[in-house]
Amino acid sequence: MGLAELWKGVRAMWNGEYGSRYKAPDWQGQSWESRRADYSTAIRLYLGQQTDIMRRIISQEFHENTARLLLKQILPFNLTRRVIDKLAMVYIEPPAFECESNAGLLDYLTDDLGGWLKQADRISELCGLCWVGPEWDAKRQVLGLTVISPDQVEPEWEDSANGRLKALTIYSIVHDDDGRARTLATRWTPEARRIYDGGKDVTEQYGGEWADGVNPYGLIPYEAMRPRLPLLGDPAGSLREDLVRMQLTLNIKLIELMALLSLQAGGQPVFEGSTLPAGVALGLGQVVSIGESMSGSAGGRFYYATPSADIAGCWNSIREIITYAGFLHGLGSTWTQTGPVPSGEALKVVNADLEEYRRDKWEAHQAFWWEFAQIVSRVLAVNGAKGVKDGAPDFRVEFASPKVYDDPIQERELWERDILAGIRSRVEWALAEHPEFEGDEAKARAYIATTFADERAWRGAMRPAAPTAEDLLGGGGAKGGA
Repeated sequence: MGLAELWKGVRAMWNGEYGSRYKAPDWQGQSWESRRADYSTAIRLYLGQQTDIMRRIISQEFHENTARLLLKQILPFNLTRRVIDKLAMVYIEPPAFECESNAGLLDYLTDDLGGWLKQADRISELCGLCWVGPEWDAKRQVLGLTVISPDQVEPEWEDSANGRLKALTIYSIVHDDDGRARTLATRWTPEARRIYDGGKDVTEQYGGEWADGVNPYGLIPYEAMRPRLPLLGDPAGSLREDLVRMQLTLNIKLIELMALLSLQAGGQPVFEGSTLPAGVALGLGQVVSIGESMSGSAGGRFYYATPSADIAGCWNSIREIITYAGFLHGLGSTWTQTGPVPSGEALKVVNADLEEYRRDKWEAHQAFWWEFAQIVSRVLAVNGAKGVKDGAPDFRVEFASPKVYDDPIQERELWERDILAGIRSRVEWALAEHPEFEGDEAKARAYIATTFADERAWRGAMRPAAPTAEDLLGGGGAKGGA
């Protein structure tokens, strides 16, 4: 190394430039404190608590006289819930669990958990993650779940940025005997569970049976549910900010529509003249007074000015915003369907993007379930749940797609095409039509042999006749007079 390189190195050290100068990108460097307000706003929009948000928008965007009128006729449309509930469909059908090494664990993972799982899936879809923990009812020997939104939980991740959790602080509101509310912070680490009121340790007062502050589980009993696998350096994921902005834009457009409807119906009171007479402040808003120099009239004239607003066009633009939001989130065109109901086969084609997204989510939820199964098995084992031991290394979960109900005639036609093409067999059709056969192919073959004597009978079964008007009116079979 020459003197030039040596001098360059010394100068870099002197200027604090020694080593890597990498700076985390903006999307990666957000702290929990900076995300928390955004989490809360998004959750309020999803829960339908939009009135206060719309009041703030009205006060900021409209004149105080118009605002007083609009505050009485707020008209929210919960686009956020509509989109999120469509995207969060992992648990619309109960998942199937397998675990040979700890079979007793499966007795507690019942379909009764479905409501909690759907709620967690929706919050994670909206905010990028949601915290889920097991809730053990020792008296009834029943497992429940605790679902906590991310604005109530402050995570601390390992410095390696691999998404591993180092500590978790959960904020909650409690009320003293005198009714005063206070915020407690419960901080979990693998070794301890401490409770703080501000900077004061109140574990002995609020810790219950764990007043010593020791974590009996040896791990943090909460796991993050995510809609996508996390990127390196960003274990918290990302909020659906685009959807939140669409919701706020839609709210503004609905407020503007209500303002136009009010003005179109009653008009804007206007007085032209030098002096505004008393007692003419009638109408939807404050009278607009135009002076003599502006009106060119020495006398006075009072009238209502009605804007030439295209109400129908305004409403159609609002509908386009709603449809646009659905399109951007892979919901196709049927979620705003106003015409005839499409067939099940058509829905499968339209929802292809949504189904692909759902299958991508399965990977993230499979990763969640393996980690969560280890937590549940530890919690149940420590609490003495019958038949459960610690650990579930071979735990597996299989997710099911939501059912799409086909038109019976179209479904039969699809079966016939598949059978003719050799894709499926008549035995498979009989097993699908008759679950009471319980997968017994011998019963299916016997049923086909006895029910369909020839091809004509088979075609008649696969192509049922369309109902007649008499059938639809309830008169089927009453032919020839009574």
